[in-house]
Amino acid sequence: MTRKYEMKRRARRQEETRQRITEAAVELHQALGPANTTISAVAERERVQRLTVYKKNWSGANGLGSSLDSSDEAFSDADLLR
Repeated sequence: MTRKYEMKRRARRQEETRQRITEAAVELHQALGPANTTISAVAERERVQRLTVYKKNWSGANGLGSSLDSSDEAFSDADLLR
């Protein structure tokens, strides 16, 4: 009988990272405004690579883009690419 492999700890850590990045992005967006919130700033604040922000947080219906769009001022991908 083989043991079923589950990545519970890794999945939990990934979700924690995703949540921290989302919170940092919302805070920066509120503090700096949409024109000054960048992927680089979010990544630097949370000590992750820019690619991590893109892969884990930006795309999809529940992604970071949709979270920020629901705030007072929405910003575009172009604003984030600086």
